Amino acid sequence: MKRLKATLAVTGGIAVAATVITVTPSANAIVGGDSVVTDGITPQPAVVKLFGGDRGFLDQTDVCSGTLISPTWVLTAQHCTNKADVQGDPWQSDEMTVAFRRGAGNAAYERTPVEIIRMPNYLQEPGGDDIALLRLDPPVSDIAPIPVLDGNAFASVTSIDRFGFGLSKEPSWRNQWVNHGQGPSDVYDVRRSTESVLPWEQAATIVPACPQEDTRGCWIDGNTLLTVDIGEGHSAKGDSGGPALVTVAGGGYAIAGVTQGSASADGKHYGFSNRVDTHSRAFDFVARNVGVMAVARP
Repeated sequence: MKRLKATLAVTGGIAVAATVITVTPSANAIVGGDSVVTDGITPQPAVVKLFGGDRGFLDQTDVCSGTLISPTWVLTAQHCTNKADVQGDPWQSDEMTVAFRRGAGNAAYERTPVEIIRMPNYLQEPGGDDIALLRLDPPVSDIAPIPVLDGNAFASVTSIDRFGFGLSKEPSWRNQWVNHGQGPSDVYDVRRSTESVLPWEQAATIVPACPQEDTRGCWIDGNTLLTVDIGEGHSAKGDSGGPALVTVAGGGYAIAGVTQGSASADGKHYGFSNRVDTHSRAFDFVARNVGVMAVARP
């Protein structure tokens, strides 16, 4: 398959050049997907909305998504923890906010993380290894974390459900902030898209080539989850950091990847996620810092 000339939209902010795919900002809510919220209650309160900076007029701040993976830790994209997504200009932990939606067993509330730990491999160009952890203290007690996908099952995964906050329409000057909201966090609408997973053999012909001898920050087998829109929504600005989820045995979800960006080419829309399953490169970083967490498989 030919390599695609495309624009990769980082669901959170700054334009980033890559060898094959040009990376530009894109962190808004799911476009063309569906809302999972019923009567103001979300079935996935562990999927959170993140703010960087002092929310002010029209809520024009950095907005991303994330996932509670243990009572103490929220997993997100590292570029979401940088001001305007620029590497080298990080938000401090007390400058960020984690907003939990109202769920079946919890009210809506917000927390300020006490620490941010960033995966050392991340490079803004080409954008892989885009992982960060936000520590909460005290731990969350009323929301069940989402388990991590067992890496033994990754090869058999054929589709994912992507969750995210932000724009639900293609970006324009009219709707750029339409879904960013200003009120309490239970008014924020989280949306879901369903996307087909491409095997690495196919993904390798599409992702940007590694511009360096070492593979830090590169899109390679073991850290890349590439998906394609199948007519049930795709990621956009504000979805950065949110989860790519896999349905597991007995119901519920496990997290397979963290949304990094998206690319349109040849009439198709591709979603880029950093793998976080137990066989991924990022999992070593996550496990070293988080410690005990649940693991599940389909």
